[in-house]
Amino acid sequence: MAHTLASDTRRRLLQGAAGAALAGAAPWAAALPRPADKRPAVYRTLHTFDHASPDAGGASPMSPPVQMADGLLWGTTNEGGELGFGTIYAMTPRGRIRTMHSFKGTKGGFGDYVSATPGHRLVQGPDGDLWGTVFGGGIDQGNGSVGKGTLFRYRRGGRFSTVHRFGEGSATGTNPEAGLILASDGHFYGTTGYGGVGGNGTVYRVAPDGEVTDMHVFRRGPGDGARIGTELVQASDGGLWGVTPFGGTADDGIVFRLGLDGSFAVVHHFAGGAQGGVPTSALVQGADGALYGTCFASGRWGTGLLYRITLDGVYTPLHSFSGEQPRVGKGPEGALVATSDGSIYGVTRIGSREGSGSIYRYSPGGGMQPVHAFAAHDQKVYKSGLSQGSDGRLYGTFDGEAPRSAGAVFSLTLLPG
Repeated sequence: MAHTLASDTRRRLLQGAAGAALAGAAPWAAALPRPADKRPAVYRTLHTFDHASPDAGGASPMSPPVQMADGLLWGTTNEGGELGFGTIYAMTPRGRIRTMHSFKGTKGGFGDYVSATPGHRLVQGPDGDLWGTVFGGGIDQGNGSVGKGTLFRYRRGGRFSTVHRFGEGSATGTNPEAGLILASDGHFYGTTGYGGVGGNGTVYRVAPDGEVTDMHVFRRGPGDGARIGTELVQASDGGLWGVTPFGGTADDGIVFRLGLDGSFAVVHHFAGGAQGGVPTSALVQGADGALYGTCFASGRWGTGLLYRITLDGVYTPLHSFSGEQPRVGKGPEGALVATSDGSIYGVTRIGSREGSGSIYRYSPGGGMQPVHAFAAHDQKVYKSGLSQGSDGRLYGTFDGEAPRSAGAVFSLTLLPG
């Protein structure tokens, strides 16, 4: 079953740099030809997951696949695989898919046995290995109880290993709700929604050898945030930028900057209401150098907001989502994509067609535009959002309502004119 953000967050919300190739391009990989289509964008379902087929990539994807240096799209699922605890899969741009690893849950022992709910996007290290996080699970070898999340590594050749169990050692964070990023200093950085002082979460650093250390421990107050549930982004100023849904002067969240030297600063305090609050998407840096993000349940109508913040802290609400825009929807959530033409692409979870979500495009000159409306009932877009491949296409996933659907991977080809 998919995990959610911290329960108090949900109540208030109404509910990588790629290095060397993993092992060279797989022989079954192939490029997707550009569609002969004059529409602004072409939506395509690339692969439909199936609970009954362990080798078909898994079921219930929770994050968009990420294109790695071998040209393949790598991702994770929350269910399916050999034992039903989720998978790591690889897929060609045409949609041919293979299950590369099946998570084993807490059955059978220790070591590489971790619980499911991976749900987070993968990141590739300089040596080609893939790294990822799991929200819950791992086994406390002291008493055999289920642990508080893990950090794993998928090596070239298919070897999987658990690198770190959260809640053990000197690092204080637990239950990561987002994946890692690879920063310019060669270290990975991630976030945890729990643990630390008062259980308010942390930012942690992972050395190439897997050693995990705290970089910042959130303390929830006027000068700090709490319960971070999204990835960081390294901006052009070299700093690591992120958002928390709680903390700050109004306890509606903050935008913060963390230096690679550990220096921490609150850049913006969310005020709630029409100005935005309780941010739920990771930041993305646009072509103009500013950062963009969304809030799920604030804005003018309380149903979502897209905002912009510059690196010197100038904050601007850009668009309030509303039920009066059914083709765009409301409740924006998940990773955004910034394209070279200055546009921002994202997803909404509800409201575009009988409660289903949508893909939208925001551009400085054209405002908010609908791109694609998901089908009613059987397509549920989660907070994972979108990723962009080297081919310029956008990729994402949706889950489905069993037994009719186990989810799918889709692509969106952006066409000129």
